[in-house]
Amino acid sequence: MGLITLAVLACYFILVPNSLNQTILEQVGRDSFSRFDRLKQIIYSQGYERDRFFYGLSFFSLIIAFVLNKKLRYFALAMIGIVLISLWLPSSFFFHYLSAAGPAFAFGIFALGILIFSLRKQLGVHGLIIVYSIYILFFLVQVSIVSNSLMGEWFGNKNEDYLETISVLSQTSEPLITVKPIFAVEAKKELLIELAPAYMRSPIRRRFTDHEYDIFASRACTIFLDWDAREQLPTEVIQRWSAKYPAIYKNRWGEILITNNQNCEN
Repeated sequence: MGLITLAVLACYFILVPNSLNQTILEQVGRDSFSRFDRLKQIIYSQGYERDRFFYGLSFFSLIIAFVLNKKLRYFALAMIGIVLISLWLPSSFFFHYLSAAGPAFAFGIFALGILIFSLRKQLGVHGLIIVYSIYILFFLVQVSIVSNSLMGEWFGNKNEDYLETISVLSQTSEPLITVKPIFAVEAKKELLIELAPAYMRSPIRRRFTDHEYDIFASRACTIFLDWDAREQLPTEVIQRWSAKYPAIYKNRWGEILITNNQNCEN
């Protein structure tokens, strides 16, 4: 079985152009992201408040299970290891990397239920009903958070506001600045390639000066400031662009700015 797996991988690397470079070499060559800054990103990133609550509740439950419950101890230790690996092992880091530890976080919520049940004598029947009602409420809240996104993925990402955003972008002039190149791909627009080191998941990261950012904006015709731009670009640059260039469209995915530069089609 192992030989078959190696043969399939070899075929992939041989038949797909640049596959080895893109899947392995570029990943290894990415700039390392500080382990301390990863924790800051998890704690302070906007838009992840409910995820932080779920992650924190689950991880805290795993620690309690490891300390107090002998039957769950080694399972909890393994799950804690999975969480720490997803957090510390990759050289680069984005918040969604923690989804790799999804089974571990799910086990943490399961462990929470077991820990509550172990207190049945102290809590009594009424106490258990109240605590389990809160436990079920946590579950329902988490389901309500992720269900819309999951349904969108399962049924072809048919969120109307997302498709409308792509439609508006497709009617703007190029080149386009957006830190998530997928928007340019879906809108069939050319990216401003000079700013590539600042785009998400670029294999070569580079910090630009404020003056350089303004030069790039002067060469672009459209700027899409999606929510990831708040983390990829300096806050001062985003504020300056938002004040200087008019927004023609804005929703939860971001805002579309038109630069009206001389080289752009009206």
